[in-house]
Amino acid sequence: MREQKKINVMLPPDVIMIKANDALLSQAMINIISNGIKYAHSNVDIAISKENHMVMIKIKDDGDGIPVQDLPHIFDRF
Repeated sequence: MREQKKINVMLPPDVIMIKANDALLSQAMINIISNGIKYAHSNVDIAISKENHMVMIKIKDDGDGIPVQDLPHIFDRF
């Protein structure tokens, strides 16, 4: 049986336009959100906002997080 997870998405009321490579941005978002869902216990929050001239994308889950000893290596290639 698959466990149920609640995904909360908070979007601004107005449309936000950004200049980016849509394929790369889409892949990055899919990876980050998928990891949030995969490792969450029950909740994932996704919030998009505009601050000054920047777009802020926040993804938060209630999972255990990355072990402290692995943090220095999170950007190392496999």
